[in-house]
Amino acid sequence: MSTTRPLLGMRRVTELTCQEQPSSRLPAAAARQQLETPTVDEFTVLEEKENELKAAKPRVEQVFKVTFTIIGLLDHTGLPLGSKTSRQIWLQLIGNTDDVSKAKEYVRGLCDPELQKEERYPVDMHCIFAGARGLFLDRLIRDTSAEVVVPEPGRLRLLGRAEPVVMAQSRIQQFVALFLEKRSLPSDREPAVKRAFKSFVEERDDKYTMELLLLPSALKEELLGLAHSTTNTNTSAL
Repeated sequence: MSTTRPLLGMRRVTELTCQEQPSSRLPAAAARQQLETPTVDEFTVLEEKENELKAAKPRVEQVFKVTFTIIGLLDHTGLPLGSKTSRQIWLQLIGNTDDVSKAKEYVRGLCDPELQKEERYPVDMHCIFAGARGLFLDRLIRDTSAEVVVPEPGRLRLLGRAEPVVMAQSRIQQFVALFLEKRSLPSDREPAVKRAFKSFVEERDDKYTMELLLLPSALKEELLGLAHSTTNTNTSAL
């Protein structure tokens, strides 16, 4: 039995059926989450990107909490002999609707980048992009759908679709400004932010933990916001 795929340049978005119904005793929020059906999005990219995507697959699944499958080469049967049409491969993303949308934007940006930027930051901020077991960097990528690479301390390389890259650049510049200002928070907020941040980074203890704890309070608050900017589906991972 064969499956007919959409025509070249088109995509198919479907939903998987969730057969198990939530128990009437489940809390309303849990019932709503269980009722959510995973979104399936299939689309094509140039075949020449296949090896790059195979290398990126674990990262895409880790950052965006989706299932990422490289289905294979698009069937070009019927094209005229000697056609110069670029061969394409099918990709499939399965997961929460928002996660799938963000992951697709990220994958498209890897395969066909519209913008590349380089951002500099004070070396003392390197703990943000390397510490907490990479969680802040992962959240920055997920929040913006831009590829963010750390070639060396003090330098970031941004790549992807135009809007995601600009968003990532703006977010990084905001971190730098808060770091340089060394601004404290109002006295009614600062203790709670410090406690929450300390607990958060100590749960992900690594060699950068002490440096993270020395960051200005206003920057800590911003990083906590970034870390918790995921959908309800993923907050359990924090």
